[in-house]
Amino acid sequence: TSIGNSAFDDCSRLTSITIPDSVTSIGYWAFKDCSSLTSVTMPTIAISDIPKENLQTVVLTSGTSIGYEAFYYCTSLTSITIPDSVTDIGYEAFSGCSGLMEITIPASVTSIGEDAFYDCSGLTEITIPDSVTSIGEDAFRGCDNLIQIENSVSYVDKWVVDCDTSVTAVTLRSNTAGIADSAFYNCSSLTSITIPASVTSIGGQAFRNCSGLKEVHITDLAAWCAIEFGSNYANPVYYAHNLYLNDELITDLVIPDGVTSIGDWAFQGCSGLTSVTIPDSVTSIGEDAFAGCSSLTSVTIGNGVTSIGRSAFAWCGLTSITIPDSVTSIGYEAFYYCTSLTSITIPDSVTSIGSSAFQNCSGLTSVTIPNSVTSIGNSAFYGCSGLTSVTIGNSVTSIGYSAFRGCSGLTSMTIPDSVTSIESLAFVFSSLSKVYYAGTAEDWANISIDSYGNSELTSAKRYYYIADAEDVPQDGGNYWHYDTDGVTPVEW
Repeated sequence: TSIGNSAFDDCSRLTSITIPDSVTSIGYWAFKDCSSLTSVTMPTIAISDIPKENLQTVVLTSGTSIGYEAFYYCTSLTSITIPDSVTDIGYEAFSGCSGLMEITIPASVTSIGEDAFYDCSGLTEITIPDSVTSIGEDAFRGCDNLIQIENSVSYVDKWVVDCDTSVTAVTLRSNTAGIADSAFYNCSSLTSITIPASVTSIGGQAFRNCSGLKEVHITDLAAWCAIEFGSNYANPVYYAHNLYLNDELITDLVIPDGVTSIGDWAFQGCSGLTSVTIPDSVTSIGEDAFAGCSSLTSVTIGNGVTSIGRSAFAWCGLTSITIPDSVTSIGYEAFYYCTSLTSITIPDSVTSIGSSAFQNCSGLTSVTIPNSVTSIGNSAFYGCSGLTSVTIGNSVTSIGYSAFRGCSGLTSMTIPDSVTSIESLAFVFSSLSKVYYAGTAEDWANISIDSYGNSELTSAKRYYYIADAEDVPQDGGNYWHYDTDGVTPVEW
């Protein structure tokens, strides 16, 4: 199970060693100065402890990761066997292994790191399995015998790994599986790209600085929704702003029935969109899915959606939206800076409103937070200067930091007796002059109120303790009750 410190130190004539999978620890300098070692069979846990300068043959028997610089510039290495337990080939793992001529990547591997095979000039054959979902920047740079160039685009197997920066229009091969990180980085002359339905993954910086892009062409909307984008820079639409389906500009987007999720960044920056219809089959809307769709004024969300992701509709031109009663959570910045939004309907199914969910929605005039919601996130309605009416459901227990900060149109607020904490700056720069509390004065005193920036709640303003109303004289003092609608505070 273990090999001790310096166990084989200075065994200078040792040429091969087999380390069983049972070994879980190897001591300091266990194989130090084993200068003749050319062949090893070992689990990946042993990689960092083996002298590699003369290695020719390596058989890995177990482990999940081939780590950072594992075989960095092992120029004598000619054969490597990778077990099907490995899922990750790390940064510079085989960089400079110029003696390697071929390698088999097992179907367990999902990611190939940056510079993983950089300068493996002897490589002539490699198969990238369908399991791989990401390939890092320059993973195959310098592998000149491996790379195939077609119309200024460099391919390794079914992956795009690089492109001539002077190219203006690209149509990718019909069987392209993915686009590696930074593949089109700085291709500022690129104006049009056609991406086939076979593409399932695009790396994080794939299209960064492609400032000349005007058109992105696809043939299958369902396939597009399923692409795994590494970041906003992975999606060429972020720069092009225009997405074409079978050469027709998409303005009224209808997501096909059967699609179950809309991926992160799928339509970010698609300013040509004016309306979106999402079918009942969709259960989740990903992070930044429609962020920056500035012309998007209308969205119909199907009854299958349960979550609206972070910044999903941030910076959109939406004027109103009805959230279906299947949704349980509204994510961080979901409708951030939707300044044209005047109306929002939140159903009873929603249990949480994320931080900054409606921040700077300055057009909102009223909002009703249903009884199902238990928390209002930090800055949830920060900067909603048009808000004049807010109804908070009776299950809310916490009002987050800066939740209603800058709501300058808000003059009164009814706080339910379910609230146990109010964070700092929750109502700073609002115009609150009347605070109605559904509980008693004693209950109010037990609420944890952060005094910082909450002078609207802690200074000598007027408070109205509704629950105390039945126990006091009818003298019109600071005691109010609810009207027959159960919502509106009325002077006793």
